[in-house]
Amino acid sequence: MAGLDDGTWHCMTDAPKDGTTVELLVRHDYYRFCKTEEDRARWEQACTAKWIDHNGGGWMWDGIMGAHVGWRPARSNV
Repeated sequence: MAGLDDGTWHCMTDAPKDGTTVELLVRHDYYRFCKTEEDRARWEQACTAKWIDHNGGGWMWDGIMGAHVGWRPARSNV
């Protein structure tokens, strides 16, 4: 995965679902109402996350609630 780490966000369909720790770009629903970059920054956050298989599987992360719009390797994985 180190070859992927150029700092850009990747499509969620390509995110690893094997328990690897990654960074998710999470965007709150309020993001769509923002008019300035400052407002957008408030409603978008990079969160450390990993996929877990419990109850059919899903992302587990600590941070803002919202839609996952991208992923990149976590800094600890490079």
